[in-house]
Amino acid sequence: MSRAFAQESVLHASGAETVDGDGADLGYTPDKAIFVLSITAKAGTNPTLDVTIEEKHPATGVYFVIDTFPQQVAEATVRRALSGPVGGTIRASWDVGGTGGPSFTFSLSVEGKQAP
Repeated sequence: MSRAFAQESVLHASGAETVDGDGADLGYTPDKAIFVLSITAKAGTNPTLDVTIEEKHPATGVYFVIDTFPQQVAEATVRRALSGPVGGTIRASWDVGGTGGPSFTFSLSVEGKQAP
């Protein structure tokens, strides 16, 4: 069985984040999505990372959450599957918490398939 994807994209290139942020908009057309969050390093005292996937409403430009990863506190690779409809414009959003200079180095990718 083939695992060909209709679209493979990076929502957050591997890099350290010390503050809350939003990724760039990504034009996304597949109906189904597999998001992969890979955390390779952390720093600080009791650091936490909250990552959400947001979709932009085409008429209003307002972003709304379509998926949320469980809160992360350590190095890990986490996969989330989302069955459509997904489409239009999406982005990643993250919140970094903790004390003592919290930081997470992570990447986030999406692989999409069209519904048959």
